[in-house]
Amino acid sequence: MKISTFGEEIKELRKSNKFTQKQLAEKLGKAESTIRMWELGTNTPNAKTIAELSKVLNVGYTDLMIKAGFINEEDVNLTPEEKAASDETSYLMNVNELKEIENKLKQCDSEEEKKDLNARKIRLEKRIVKLKLRLTEIQQRRYTNPFDLMTPEEEEAYFEKQNKAYEVEDYRRREYPDIKDFLEQRNVYFNGKSLGKENRELAIKMLDVLFEKLEVNYPSDEKIEKEYNNLENMFAFLKKESSDRTKGK
Repeated sequence: MKISTFGEEIKELRKSNKFTQKQLAEKLGKAESTIRMWELGTNTPNAKTIAELSKVLNVGYTDLMIKAGFINEEDVNLTPEEKAASDETSYLMNVNELKEIENKLKQCDSEEEKKDLNARKIRLEKRIVKLKLRLTEIQQRRYTNPFDLMTPEEEEAYFEKQNKAYEVEDYRRREYPDIKDFLEQRNVYFNGKSLGKENRELAIKMLDVLFEKLEVNYPSDEKIEKEYNNLENMFAFLKKESSDRTKGK
């Protein structure tokens, strides 16, 4: 079972909108590494940024605020039952619309119209899958501990995946630090002087102007993870070799 988190929600919405991390970062005026940290769950945007995210990703602001933990679901006007009823209505409407499109496709002769109908069909199918998942989640109830629904193997695999993601991110920040990451943090100092929000934003703008002609060549996630894996494999090999030598004495 997959545990639903704010970071995973952002990643899914980004992909459904066909944005790369870099493209989403540009739309929000953030560093690409900031988006990466959100998706990994190592950082969470503030309420103002979530409002911008909701517009860019075409999703409800309240839903994102609940996912991010800023709003308790029980504080929202709609009860879970009302939300379920709303989702169920949307689900049935989308299913009926999908059936209509499928019938039209059978009778359609125009290739251009077929292309348009197929595009609408794909969008509807994706929407239906999401609604079905949401209805399933509501049925399971928000008070259910997601780990209770996992097998021991699934739980172990989940934590292994999360731990590795954090380790790779830590490696990235050590080996490929981005100055913008530091300037977006709250407690930043220059020569012992605390930089406020306006100071940090000014520094970012000045650096953008200073280095605007430089080529963007930050290594990809895949390259960084590959480097990390190679390093881990080397350490594992050296550890085993050392252990074998000790046993041979």
